[in-house]
Amino acid sequence: MRVIGLETEADIMSSIDVVQSTVIEKAAEICKEWQKKGLATIAIICRNQKEATIAAKELSKHIDILDSNPEHMDFGNGIMVLPVEYTKGLEFDAVLILKPTKEAYPVDDGHAKLLYVAATRALHELCVLHSGDFTGLIAEPASKKETREFVIDPVVQPVSPSISKATVLKPTAPKPTVVKPTIAKASSNHTAQPVAKPIVSLKPKAVKNESGTAFGDIPATQLLRPAGHPKIDLGVQWVSKENDGIYLQSRYGVLRISPVRSDIVRITFAKGSQIAPGKHPKINPAKTSRACGYKDSSKMLEFVTDDLYLQVDKATGSICYMTRDKKLLLEERKEECRQIDVTPRGMIRSWIYLKWQKGENIFGHRIADKLGTNLRGSARYISHGDNSEDLPLLISDKGYGLVIASDGPVFTCDIAAYGSYVYTENIKQMDFYFIAGKDKDTILSAYEFLRG
Repeated sequence: MRVIGLETEADIMSSIDVVQSTVIEKAAEICKEWQKKGLATIAIICRNQKEATIAAKELSKHIDILDSNPEHMDFGNGIMVLPVEYTKGLEFDAVLILKPTKEAYPVDDGHAKLLYVAATRALHELCVLHSGDFTGLIAEPASKKETREFVIDPVVQPVSPSISKATVLKPTAPKPTVVKPTIAKASSNHTAQPVAKPIVSLKPKAVKNESGTAFGDIPATQLLRPAGHPKIDLGVQWVSKENDGIYLQSRYGVLRISPVRSDIVRITFAKGSQIAPGKHPKINPAKTSRACGYKDSSKMLEFVTDDLYLQVDKATGSICYMTRDKKLLLEERKEECRQIDVTPRGMIRSWIYLKWQKGENIFGHRIADKLGTNLRGSARYISHGDNSEDLPLLISDKGYGLVIASDGPVFTCDIAAYGSYVYTENIKQMDFYFIAGKDKDTILSAYEFLRG
């Protein structure tokens, strides 16, 4: 791996545009060098789709760039410019990580995993190109307090740097082993370069599901595009009130809305006409309140508690969640808002398609250490390991939370090419709890109530 920092003295680069131009020219030069070596597939990895679009446009002035539009991209020979979220599960002959700044990759576990994913896409050559404001995940040496064991997948062996601004690493792939982060020693004529941080070559230990995924992991690219399907008709045909909630039947399946408490409702959906009885074993509230009201009209079903107001569009079956005074919290996508699919191997998968608000922040929450991962503009697993007592939990800064009643793999996606949704595996029916809460502590308190 080459870590290349470009000079940014004021008398040389007096504006951001000049810095950007120089970085782009250097990236193009590196890609040309790789192509001369016979490296056929090259990826330039950016932090997000916006940066990738800008970089692709500028790079195309210097080199040929493959169409990197997620809707049309073809993973063939050539140079692609991609956001890091799209690269999980892919491999390239050479990878250039473009401008990993402190702002783009702050020092935390979630962004360490992102950089790890980016770096391990490379089969033969890896380069990190920056122009100052370099992320501390690479630039800063690990302190004694931070030094801990990490499990590595492909080991990247460091060698002494030959120049002060570049460290050369040759990726190999022996069996995983356990190492401790260290700092490579340079010769007396050169500056020491930090090498082993919990990114690039190192991966933190994590509790995983049977699928091999852990909280905060990025789903494989092939999982992000929802399964193809015939038209899904979720239009409500009839409504009935039963002891355990309001039932709405469509051609595709049956939806149940069940009050748990004035600020909590349970949403269950199954294909066909039958919802399985009972609840998830980790859901055990001490007591529940069934107090609710509903109004059924030709176009809409309205469901009301002391804290919540839900509207179900009978033409599409989609739910709009609001406070009692009708302030919007969350709404499902209007068309085909739910989907359940069974693979040829018998695995059941489900998608709940959502329409998050502009400027809304969504966090995947890990109760054990109070960590939150912002999920907007990315795809991340929010499920926990097999031995965890926690259930997947989303918290929005708009005043609500979602508890997914599943022990299987669960991830959220908010990428334009694939849509915004919550994905689950290995459950026979969708089952989640919607919580209204003015802040995180209120939502967490409601979560603890559900857990009993």
